[in-house]
Amino acid sequence: MKCFLISLLFFFFSSQQKASLSGSYKFEFKNSSYLQNGTIVFNDSVYSMELTKSLKSVGNINYGKNLTSIDGFLYPNIVIDFSTKDIEKDTIDFQVHNKKGGVMNYLDVSINSGKLIKIK
Repeated sequence: MKCFLISLLFFFFSSQQKASLSGSYKFEFKNSSYLQNGTIVFNDSVYSMELTKSLKSVGNINYGKNLTSIDGFLYPNIVIDFSTKDIEKDTIDFQVHNKKGGVMNYLDVSINSGKLIKIK
């Protein structure tokens, strides 16, 4: 009986998959005067982005237990983060942070926010 329970627990914990982003999203900022709206394509841990002014960018996505972040978004010091549990949703609310904002923990201060909207 113990062997059965141990193998059942092992199967349960090993079969859980890590959530990741894939597909195309439109990103919209609440205050678009500072950052431009555009589209972004996710492929697991890599993204490629195209802005409305034909500027393109490629970067990495960091998946954490509670927080997913996109480093180097538009500028090297800009970080976008959102809750990892929102990955499965069609609309994801995100916060924008500046690494060089002058505070001890840059995640404490949001300079903008917006939404990632899945393009179907």
